[in-house]
Amino acid sequence: MTSLSFGAESGLLLLRTGVEGRLAKLGHRMTIALTDWTARVELKDELPVRAELTVKLSGFEVRKAEGGVTPLTRADRALVKSNAMRVLMAKSFPDAGFTARRSLDGSRVPRSEPAA
Repeated sequence: MTSLSFGAESGLLLLRTGVEGRLAKLGHRMTIALTDWTARVELKDELPVRAELTVKLSGFEVRKAEGGVTPLTRADRALVKSNAMRVLMAKSFPDAGFTARRSLDGSRVPRSEPAA
């Protein structure tokens, strides 16, 4: 099995939020950059069979905010980050991770042992 690794030097990892509902005009659609991340993709027969992403939550930055009644100030952006860190319990869990174990066609991939 072949493994490919990527990180923040490979490109931006962006999270885009949305707003909906009756009061959507009041909310901001934000683009959040996660500036410290790593990813690993395992290939079998040149096809991806597993992908792992780890993000250091300290690298959370509000890059863009659209909509809302008023523009987000620097203090507002700091508050957004502070609230996110609190909700995500970043002091106790400074990293967030995601692992995909399905192939591109949606079929289940046999579980493999983590690399040492």
